[in-house]
Amino acid sequence: SLSAMWPVAPRLSFGVMLHGDDAGSTVDSLRDEQGRGLAYGRIEQVHRAAWGASWRLDAAAPAISSAPPMSDQDIDQQMRDMAQQGDPGAAPAVRPKLAE
Repeated sequence: SLSAMWPVAPRLSFGVMLHGDDAGSTVDSLRDEQGRGLAYGRIEQVHRAAWGASWRLDAAAPAISSAPPMSDQDIDQQMRDMAQQGDPGAAPAVRPKLAE
């Protein structure tokens, strides 16, 4: 599918979508009209596919948490506090700095 969307509100988008789907084929044996006789092999009888265009409306869910992101200093302080309380998940008390 392919769609083109335009924002119409802070968490709402509207647009058009083109879509297509291949549903496969029915396979049958080569026989006479009454279904008698020897099977001479398998052939494709009917092929099914669908395609079209439609309107599309997308709504984004609101944010789960409104807490502001923590700074590096806040994270370091929280880890030191946890280490002082004896939390085994806090080791090491000072987290390594990443190369920039």
